[in-house]
Amino acid sequence: MGQGEGDSPYEARSSEELGRYLVAARDLSPGDLVLTERPLVFGPKGMPDPEASMPCVGCYKPVFTDVGERCSQCGWPVCSGNCPGLKDPRHHGVECKILSARPECVLIGMADYYRHDALLPLRCLLLQTTDPGKWEKLLEMQSHMECRLPGTEAYDEANEFIVEYLMNNFINQLNTNERKKILTTSVQCAHSQNMRYNRYKCFGNTPRTGSRTISTIHKHLYHGT
Repeated sequence: MGQGEGDSPYEARSSEELGRYLVAARDLSPGDLVLTERPLVFGPKGMPDPEASMPCVGCYKPVFTDVGERCSQCGWPVCSGNCPGLKDPRHHGVECKILSARPECVLIGMADYYRHDALLPLRCLLLQTTDPGKWEKLLEMQSHMECRLPGTEAYDEANEFIVEYLMNNFINQLNTNERKKILTTSVQCAHSQNMRYNRYKCFGNTPRTGSRTISTIHKHLYHGT
C-alpha cells in the first residue's frame, strides 16, 4: 500500500467467536484508501444461465456456448483462440494440461460438463508446484474444516461437485507422476480450498468479468476467515 510501518489504517485481530478480522486503526474519512492487494489466485465463476453463456477460462468474458470457440487443447469455452489468458499461468495456462485429459466437447448438458466453479479449487492445488510461496499463504488461511466434516451438507456438496468432478474427469486420467504433482497433499485440501472459495465468492467477484479471486488480506473483511 506504500505505507510506512505503523501507518496502516487497519489492524488484524482474532477471537474465538469471529476468527480473524480487521478493525480500523484510526478514524477514517469517506474516500480513504484502506487497502489494495493482488489476489493469490483467480478463477471463473458460473453464469446465471450456463446453457446460454459461460465465462472464457482465459479472461472470464462471457461467451455464447452454442457458437463460441473452444480451447484447442482442452475443449473448454473461450472468447478466442488468441486470448492471452489461455497461456498465462495465472489463469488457464497451467490447468489446461489437466483439463486436456478430457478433450471432448459437448453442446448439451454443458452446465454439468463444464463446471467452472471447480477451476478455482484446481488452481489452488496447482499453486503447490507453480508458486509454493502463494500455496503457503493459502494454507495459512483458516479453512474451518472442523465445521465441515464428512457427513455434513457442505462437505458432501463439495465432495460431489468439486472433488469427485475433478478426480473422475481429469486427475484420475493422468499418469502416476502427474497425479503426484497435483496431489502432494491429501484430497482434503480440495475440500478446504473449495470451502474457502465458497466463503469468499461474494466478496471476490471481479467487476465486469465472470471471475472470482482469493486474497490474503481482503479475507479478513469477513468475520471468521
